[in-house]
Amino acid sequence: MGSLYTNYKPLAVKEDQYIDFNFRIYNKIVEVFYPNIKLGSNTYIRGRVENNEKAFNLTFKSPEIKLFNYFAKNIELQIDNDNPLFNTLVDIDSVSTKYYNLSKFNMVNVTLNDTMFVRSEFVGGKTNKDVYNLNLYHTFNKNNKSVIGLKHSDVTFRNNTWQINKNRDTLNKIEFDKGFKNIDISRILMNHENEQIELSGILKDSTYKDIHL
Repeated sequence: MGSLYTNYKPLAVKEDQYIDFNFRIYNKIVEVFYPNIKLGSNTYIRGRVENNEKAFNLTFKSPEIKLFNYFAKNIELQIDNDNPLFNTLVDIDSVSTKYYNLSKFNMVNVTLNDTMFVRSEFVGGKTNKDVYNLNLYHTFNKNNKSVIGLKHSDVTFRNNTWQINKNRDTLNKIEFDKGFKNIDISRILMNHENEQIELSGILKDSTYKDIHL
């Protein structure tokens, strides 16, 4: 996983070493260690790890996963460091919670240099009329803080389509340190026709909060 980032430094290993794996995961075994997780039958994980950091691939599939009151159906995760189109692919048929339901969830990411670009599409709500098309990125700045940014995206909620980062600028991002003690929100904008929502602010420990909405 760390090899997705350019700055990651793996441990040295001998040449021509690899591991192929293919495991069927049984719910009874998982329950011993994580009693709140329920996996469907025919859940498996398989892949290959080589000493070449780029030669790593993994596939995880499960017909269903239940965690507390959260339920996901038909989950597939693929990781392939050597794929030029994507490094990670996630497909989920549906996710049910007591707060909000999602369907047709798809997420792909690809890493270029030190930046991971993520695109996610899904629908939600009781009748699946809410539509989400999100483009994000994650990187580290010169102060070694995490940066999560929003590229041009759109969200349709209650039949209203909101544009995120309509101007395609370099703002619309959140910076934070490893302990989430210092968080800087840089002017996240959402626009719908003549309406606009703007979020910005700074949080420092639990002693200082300055949020503008």
